[in-house]
Amino acid sequence: MLKNKLATIAVLTWVLPMGLGAAAPASRPVNSAQVASWRTHGNPNDPSAWSLDRLQRDFSRIHDDISKALIDDDHLSNTDHKQAQAMALHLMADPQSRKISWENRKRIYQGYMTAIDSALDPDNDTQVQDEFGDVLPRSLPQRLGVEKKRRSLYAQTSRVLASHIDGYAAEIPQADPPILASMPLQDLRTILPGYFSLLFKPGRMPTDPDQILQATSRISLITHLHNPLEQTLDRWSRCDSAVRSIRDAMDPVLPQARAAFSRLVTMCDDLLADADQDIQDQAAGTPISTVIARKSDLIQKKMFPRLTQAQDMFTKVLIPYQKRRIQEALQAAF
Repeated sequence: MLKNKLATIAVLTWVLPMGLGAAAPASRPVNSAQVASWRTHGNPNDPSAWSLDRLQRDFSRIHDDISKALIDDDHLSNTDHKQAQAMALHLMADPQSRKISWENRKRIYQGYMTAIDSALDPDNDTQVQDEFGDVLPRSLPQRLGVEKKRRSLYAQTSRVLASHIDGYAAEIPQADPPILASMPLQDLRTILPGYFSLLFKPGRMPTDPDQILQATSRISLITHLHNPLEQTLDRWSRCDSAVRSIRDAMDPVLPQARAAFSRLVTMCDDLLADADQDIQDQAAGTPISTVIARKSDLIQKKMFPRLTQAQDMFTKVLIPYQKRRIQEALQAAF
């Protein structure tokens, strides 16, 4: 009977967590602190991956654009016409260099949009290796299904292992253990490292030799299940965090981010068209008053609204989301 029970436990402990079909296990363990560092500073194995540093750099560019636009608009609106004319001429200078700069910026924003579209596409069957080494779908809708399935299987395995531990603990003379199988999994994960210190109340240790032998035997069996249960709970916790993070990304984070990047791409197109118009106006000798009106309209109606919306998106959506992902990595301790 005991032999069959142990065989069942072995299957549940090792085969079920790994036999998920939808995700290959990591070839080697990855330190969670390393993943958190990659999400902060960039992953050398995946230069295109988003990092907090990258998001903050792109936010700083937008902040600088807003600051410069405020100054430019102030000069263009100056009642001293000479200052306004001087600023207009300054803003018309070197249109080719400006075009190169805004084309580069447009590619950055389009890159964000492409990555978001790829992640949100439910029909994207591309497989990628995540930072922990698991091979998973790039499509977040597909990945959500995988992570939910894994979470359910790890939860099931944890319950079975906890139940077996409860059974062995109930056979320990004088023991008064907590009932693990009925606990919420997060509470179980918290209490498990100190479980052995909770088996006996003060002054209630077994003293009879037969009782001591039986207690030693059952504690030994519990010890063989304790580490596998901890590992399975850690896997459940990581999948649970992944499910919440993916749902957060799918709605509202990535749709809001995509909308902001789309507006920035449109802004870049407007700035490129403005540079082409500068070339034409310089050749045609267009009156400077017309140029001032065009530049003011560009800044006030086409740049400010899109830049401020993008600034809010970075500070209120993308950067907080990336910080949450960093914390999730630190909590995935296996």
